[in-house]
Amino acid sequence: MNTNELHEDIKDHKNRLGDVYSEVTELVIPFFMLHQKLFEAACKIQEEKYKLSNSEVDVLITALVSGDENYIISPTKLYHKLLFTTGAITKVLKKLEYKKYIIRIDNEHDKRSKLLQLTPKGISTTKEVFKDVMNFQEKVFSALTKREQDIFENSLIKILKNI
Repeated sequence: MNTNELHEDIKDHKNRLGDVYSEVTELVIPFFMLHQKLFEAACKIQEEKYKLSNSEVDVLITALVSGDENYIISPTKLYHKLLFTTGAITKVLKKLEYKKYIIRIDNEHDKRSKLLQLTPKGISTTKEVFKDVMNFQEKVFSALTKREQDIFENSLIKILKNI
């Protein structure tokens, strides 16, 4: 569905759902469309320009932001931050190690596990990906004034607190 069809689609919902229709649908459908379009565009940037999946970028950004001053983080911390299964984390880490974005290092506190550390290539690429995605998102949200952006942000936070 594109934005031109949005109002027609919402009318169809209203007509077909009758007494179970809710006017909140007029907020929810555009919200989900926005989320989907933002997500798809970010994935396209990540995949086409950097050959990275969304999961790989999630791991890299989490290591950059949540790792220590040397960009070292444990797979367990990644697991908790990203809610990946341990099998999924392992698969993504192997890909990132193969691509030379991370290295695995011994954990001196737990000999059974290895930590991961961003390489210089991993650090610079993660920052580039993040910048490119943020530039796209800034372009999207430039349709709103600063005041409208503040209202949108505050409204989203208010809704999130209600869940």
